[in-house]
Amino acid sequence: MAFVMTSGIAARVENDDKFSRAVLRATKRFLQKDWGDVDAEDHATNDQMDRSLNLQGGGMVLGAYGKQKDKIWIIRDTERITILFPDEY
Repeated sequence: MAFVMTSGIAARVENDDKFSRAVLRATKRFLQKDWGDVDAEDHATNDQMDRSLNLQGGGMVLGAYGKQKDKIWIIRDTERITILFPDEY
């Protein structure tokens, strides 16, 4: 599974150590199936899609972490895990 980040995330990670650590923590949470700040329905959907992806099916899982200008999304699909700002979707 490939990990990628948008240019916006990459630039912020490079220039902001605190943000870089927050991205690392969020990624660890995501890999442990802690989907962050999503509601119960989205959490259940993420669990279902995660199982589908693990069985080589389709789907997408979205984790949301942080607040305001530090808010990031982590998305897993069939090909990669992408870290991005919500406005980059």
